[in-house]
Amino acid sequence: MGAIELKAAWMEVLDPKNKKWDRYKLSKATLVDPLTQEPRAATVALIGLHILHKTESQPTWFWATFEHVDNVPGDNEQAVAYNLYNSSCEQQQVKVPANCAPNKGTNEQTYTIGCTPNQSPPYYLCAGAAPVPIQVTRRIPIDEDARAVNKQLQAYIAKNFPGSVWANYQVVNMIWSTTPQNEQSNRTPQGLKSMQPHIPMANSSMETYAQKLTCFNCHQFASIANTLNSSNGAYASDFSFVLGFANYKGK
Repeated sequence: MGAIELKAAWMEVLDPKNKKWDRYKLSKATLVDPLTQEPRAATVALIGLHILHKTESQPTWFWATFEHVDNVPGDNEQAVAYNLYNSSCEQQQVKVPANCAPNKGTNEQTYTIGCTPNQSPPYYLCAGAAPVPIQVTRRIPIDEDARAVNKQLQAYIAKNFPGSVWANYQVVNMIWSTTPQNEQSNRTPQGLKSMQPHIPMANSSMETYAQKLTCFNCHQFASIANTLNSSNGAYASDFSFVLGFANYKGK
């Protein structure tokens, strides 16, 4: 069957008894505050999912990405509200402590967060500077082939599994190599040149600021972790960034 690597985007649910969440895959989670390291119980909703699958015929992996249909405008005409977009957006002022500002000044600074979509926040998240909502849109529309697949499978799920949350998810796209056996290397970048289709593929919930790229634009640089006495950053890790986080415990 081959290795499978998953990456998921979850959104915290503050009112899990609200009927709107019946359309989502929900899960119990323990969230850890990145500043205090204090854990707390929470309910989260799945809004994005990457699935990478390595097979014998595709050693450079199949790459597929999925989203909830209510993430951004244009995907679900019946959506009452979007997960990542507010149609009533108003710009807001955010006061940021000096240690959170990009220039690391000595005084508190004020930033204006506007409503232009897909703009990264102008300050670092840290104590005293909480995250604020931003606007997200899809820069590259889901193509006709993927839309046809979504329509067919969503209808099939709705008919054969009434009430299943999975009828509310969609594939954004998937890519694969036409000459996979000729493109593997033990060094980065791996430079995949025969990936199909030749169009950008990005998940709005996980690649908000890099939507004109595709998976392997970044993953071709994935390397294994450094060991105690040497730097291995140039050695490829089979397109997975996970191996780069290994913690070498040798002498």
